[in-house]
Amino acid sequence: MLRDIKESDIDFLFSLVNDSEVRKNSLNQKKIEFEDHKKWFLKKLDDIKNARSKIFIYEKDEQKIGQIRLDKKGIFFNIDISITKQNRAKGISKIMLVELLHKVKGMTILAYIKNSNEASKSLFLSSGFKKVKECKDLSFYKVKI
Repeated sequence: MLRDIKESDIDFLFSLVNDSEVRKNSLNQKKIEFEDHKKWFLKKLDDIKNARSKIFIYEKDEQKIGQIRLDKKGIFFNIDISITKQNRAKGISKIMLVELLHKVKGMTILAYIKNSNEASKSLFLSSGFKKVKECKDLSFYKVKI
């Protein structure tokens, strides 16, 4: 089940963002320091209040499994999904994405995906996103809901 983020999720998100696989698939691959994460997190809480971001935590059996985030960039919302290491390759990203698409309406969502990340490309295509552009290292997928 997706739920809105809470202030107490700061440590979970910090551990998730510094997971080696998450860093490998991120545009910025450098490890995140906690003080930088804390500043980012406080800014995101403000962005949520001002409808510039939405962040949800996916929980199952009271365990935090992953996060899904939308950040407003012009007329689009960029999407970001991360899953804990022990819960990858179980179809949870698809569950989270489908649940999100039923939860939010009236927006265009854009996914930036590294061309080497076959799992993410497959996830977004199978969830109704269309590939709109491909560059050297990235492909862009879009859906309007």
